This record gives sequence, structure tokens and C-alpha cells, in this order.
Amino acid sequence: MDIVSRLARTSEESGLLGRALYRSILIACVALALVSCQDRSQEAEGRRRDVLVAASPTGIAAGMDLYMENGCGVCHGRDGSGKGPLAHTIEPPPRDYRDPSAYKQGTSVAEIADTIASGIGGASSKMPQYLHLSEEERTLIAQYIVSLQRQ
Repeated sequence: MDIVSRLARTSEESGLLGRALYRSILIACVALALVSCQDRSQEAEGRRRDVLVAASPTGIAAGMDLYMENGCGVCHGRDGSGKGPLAHTIEPPPRDYRDPSAYKQGTSVAEIADTIASGIGGASSKMPQYLHLSEEERTLIAQYIVSLQRQ
């Protein structure tokens, strides 16, 4: 006899308390299943975005164009060195994208695209949010940035 059948029988035999216990356990099981699915879907989304933009010369070129058009190069430099024309005016200085240890919120395409959307504020960085960019545009820019990382 499976657990649900046992709980149902126990619920009938023990009246109101049994039914309350049965409902509580059922609700807990459903909640755990939903949380588990959400965690896996977020992981899968990150992997999907990374695979979706896997090193394509066309994607890298489109990402570089968007990077420059949206002012990323003004701070980070066209080459991602962190030495763009305005870099000397920013404290702390912009990150060197070529150095993976300089990243604060991850080095994958998905993590970088998320950082572009949310920005990095506070004392550690002055990078603004770029919410006006679509997810696809942020992902292409992230693809370009990943292409700059030293292997």
C-alpha cells in the first residue's frame, strides 16, 4: 500500500486530526516539488543561455557592436582592459574583462548578462543597470565579454 493510501486511511480512521495531518503532508509535498522544479529550471535556464550563445563568430561580432554602441567601451575599453577613455575618472576603476579573477558576479555568459541587467552598485563598482537592453542583446554583449577572457 502506498503512502498516500495509508495517509488517506489513517485520515478516515482518526477523524479531523488525521485529515489535517494528511492535508499538511500533502501541501508540504507539493511545496517541495515546486521548489525543486524552480531550482532546476533556473539552473537549466542558465545552461540554456550559455549554450545558446556558445562561441559563434557572428554572435561575438554582434556583441562587440552592442558593447560599443551602449558605452561599455567608454569605461572598459574596446579590448575589455578596463582602460577606456573615461576609466581614469572612475573610482574604483572599471574591471579588466580579460582577467576572470576581476569578475564579481561570475564569468559565464548567463552571469555576465544578468550583471549587465542589474549593474553593480555601492563601493565596489559604479556600473549602472542596462535594463533598456533586451535579454538577447545583453546575452550577445556577454558573449563578446567572455571572448575577451584569457584562457
